[in-house]
Amino acid sequence: PLYSYPNGQYASEWEKLLSFKPKPNATVIVVINPNNGPGNQADNVFVEKINQLKSKNFKVLGYIYTNYSNRDLNEVKNDVDKWITLYGNIDGFFIDEAVNGKSEYYRQITDYIKSKSQNILTIGNIGTEVTTDYFNIFDKIVIAEMPYQQFLNYSLHYDYSKIEPQNKCVIVY
Repeated sequence: PLYSYPNGQYASEWEKLLSFKPKPNATVIVVINPNNGPGNQADNVFVEKINQLKSKNFKVLGYIYTNYSNRDLNEVKNDVDKWITLYGNIDGFFIDEAVNGKSEYYRQITDYIKSKSQNILTIGNIGTEVTTDYFNIFDKIVIAEMPYQQFLNYSLHYDYSKIEPQNKCVIVY
């Protein structure tokens, strides 16, 4: 996730990303977050950076928080619509602050997103291991989010061997 403003103190981080040359056939996914979601109006700096990322064939996802399923579904759907209206050429959504045990809530969100286009990518960030039914809701799931040193010794508790590798993500910082 790139939760920083493209200009100012984080401009060099954005430049590193824009100069990144991935391996052939690799997919680079960038999550952007202008204002804890899309905000109420398009930010021209983000519009420009999205276009630059897309010109490199990077996939750009809009950030949407769910407050661990406590956020009203209509507010979440409103953010989906705002992302599409304000920043139309995004490739999908990063659904953050997701939680185990609320699969119906998240199914309603992804169903709404997929009603816009079946090609829109959805990544659910539960940040910890999930039951396998969540893999039928999101296209990809963040099954671990932790500092690098902790990740080095981390072992999974669930058996994800039947889940395609490209559907599982980790965030290591």
